[in-house]
Amino acid sequence: YSLLLLWSATLIWAFMRAQRLPTRRAWMLVGFVGILGVFIHRLGALLLIGAGVAWLLNARLRPRWHWFAASGLMLASAVLIGAMVSGLGSDRAATGAYIPAEPLDALGLTFTRFSLDRWPGDAPLWWLLPWLLLFGWGMVALLQDSGLRVQDSEVAVRRTARSLLCFFFVPLVLFLLQLSFTRLYEARYLIVLYPAWVLIVAYPLWKKSGFRIQDSEAALPSAARAQASFAVAPVARGVMQGGLVLAALATSVLSLVQPRFGLFSGNPVKEQYREAIGVLASRAHPDDAVIIHPSYLRPLYDYYMARLSADAAPEPISFADFKQGQADFGKREWETQKRAKLAGYGRGFLLIAPDHARTVDPPPLAQDRYGWVGLHFQYSREQGTWPCGIWGFVGVDLLCQEYPERSISGEAIVPQTQQSATFGQNIALLGYTLKTTIAEKPGTYRAGGNLPIALFFDVVTQPEEDYSLFLHLCQNCDAPPPASFDGQPLEGYLPTSTWLPGKPARVDTAIALPADLPPGRYQLLLGMYRPGDETPTARLRLDGEPHLGAERLLLAEVIVVGGENSEFRSQNSEFRRRGATP
Repeated sequence: YSLLLLWSATLIWAFMRAQRLPTRRAWMLVGFVGILGVFIHRLGALLLIGAGVAWLLNARLRPRWHWFAASGLMLASAVLIGAMVSGLGSDRAATGAYIPAEPLDALGLTFTRFSLDRWPGDAPLWWLLPWLLLFGWGMVALLQDSGLRVQDSEVAVRRTARSLLCFFFVPLVLFLLQLSFTRLYEARYLIVLYPAWVLIVAYPLWKKSGFRIQDSEAALPSAARAQASFAVAPVARGVMQGGLVLAALATSVLSLVQPRFGLFSGNPVKEQYREAIGVLASRAHPDDAVIIHPSYLRPLYDYYMARLSADAAPEPISFADFKQGQADFGKREWETQKRAKLAGYGRGFLLIAPDHARTVDPPPLAQDRYGWVGLHFQYSREQGTWPCGIWGFVGVDLLCQEYPERSISGEAIVPQTQQSATFGQNIALLGYTLKTTIAEKPGTYRAGGNLPIALFFDVVTQPEEDYSLFLHLCQNCDAPPPASFDGQPLEGYLPTSTWLPGKPARVDTAIALPADLPPGRYQLLLGMYRPGDETPTARLRLDGEPHLGAERLLLAEVIVVGGENSEFRSQNSEFRRRGATP
């Protein structure tokens, strides 16, 4: 859309230039720029039809050719509207993101967005007043100039005014016509209008200081020009224009520092996909179910996972049918697809952009934040699963859900490696599963990736305290470990005080390996401790083999190799240095 905006401004500039300097080269430039728009975005066709109408209004053609050109433009407009209504290449098919708005609603939304870059209700209404007055003033001036029937010196003024009106209103009317059928609206869809909007708002200033006034005053005697320069009306007009411009600039400054929304408000306003995917990258197992919702988050997922983890990212799952016939896709369809797509997984993550997801998966109740997909993860315990993390960021959330048995199938999950050990004479380790991140090299992990592991526990009696566990990866294990994990089971959502005898608990976790971790052979150690206790007895005593000291159990030896992607290593190290990944 940024490229589309640049193209729109370039086309308007080239067309205006060709109107004032009608050479073959100038019109060839218009044609070349126009053809580029076809390859940038389909919505560029709206502006091309506007350019065709502007050319037709200003051209001197024989009646027959004029009628043929007008008929061609009307036919092209009808075809374009029909294609948009039928969904040919529409955003409904490409992304599913839209606001259901009628034409009048779309006008209000567009005006607010173009003026302040806000949605209605996000800013005081009076902030729109100077923009409304400037736009109205510009429209009055353009309508006056578009109907001029004067000397040749003002032909350029008339052509400019007519062209601006066409560039703005023809695409707008065509879009509103298709909106009468599709209700498919986003402010960015009308970005092709923005350069014309800017010129209309600025037209009163442009008209006063530009060629129109200069041409008119050039025909006056010098004495009359001197008298006119001190006239009350021009001075009053200048004061009014200056006041409106200052008021518009003031609202722009206010919008920049506005709490919650302003870029300089001190509040984070940019959607934090990098931060959310960074948390996911530091925890993901290769066999996790990773759901992205809505489905068009896929490019962001692919981009950031490749730069924040040296491991191959799990193939994401999406429920694309949410964007097709939204009113017909509800809980029943969601349950059917969920059973088909999530069967067999032991853990799932949901990367969801709530404001975007609600356009294709609306919440069933007004007080709900999420639709069906998000609610399934938000209320994990009601689904018979364990929540294992909820992270909220600006514009995007990450939710985790752990299945005691394999999802849908109910198959028991058992450790690949049996190992018996007891911590504090009560918490028994049953075994563990070290997940493979490099398929051809089991037991080998890449610096900058993860060392994923699932730990299986049972208890003799229900613990009275909530213990934390630690995993250390070390070569010299008497020194602080270069890579480790410390925390409560499942991010604190499965505290040890809730564990019951005979009901094993599984803790899926991962050690995030620094990108600069030296290659070599490392020992993986496990222990448990009382969080907040700084005494020597904080760690639970261990009964098991092999061990290092009285509190650390040796699980395995693993091999770490260097990360292969130098671009990844630099970006990953910078990201973790800044502390964006908890």
